[in-house]
Amino acid sequence: MAERLPQVHAHLLNPLGIAVPADDIDTAIAAFVKRRDALEREYGISVPKDLENEVLDGGWRVRRHG
Repeated sequence: MAERLPQVHAHLLNPLGIAVPADDIDTAIAAFVKRRDALEREYGISVPKDLENEVLDGGWRVRRHG
């Protein structure tokens, strides 16, 4: 997964305003959630979390079995 972190930053985190690339997937996820939450508050909206929850569940499965 580490080899994909530059892509995660370029395509997801940087467009959200996160300037510093993450060192690992857990840091990337935490940065995304923190920034997403801040943007929701700023714009007074709520983004559905169904897909996020599926991704997080899948990520935990990968870490438990990997």
